[in-house]
Amino acid sequence: MSKPTGVQPIRFEATLYTIDQRTVLRLPETASGKLPSRGQVAVQGTINGHGFQTVLEPDGCFGHWVEIDRKLQQTAALSAGDTATLEIESDRKSVV
Repeated sequence: MSKPTGVQPIRFEATLYTIDQRTVLRLPETASGKLPSRGQVAVQGTINGHGFQTVLEPDGCFGHWVEIDRKLQQTAALSAGDTATLEIESDRKSVV
């Protein structure tokens, strides 16, 4: 990750799914539980070693999900059904 924030990174694996026309990834319960909020959370990190920044969305069940856009899918060589390795940390400087 490019800019350390002093917060321990959250490492996990998750599978990408297609819902309607979107490719999404749902964070495991243990990963969501380490985030500072049950609502939207701005994060930075890596997916299969490729850097990204995004906002995680609440799933209504005390967890989070994120859409993985086509550009990031291509960069990280991912598609629906694949399992990705992520390392994220809250971008506390961003207020969502």
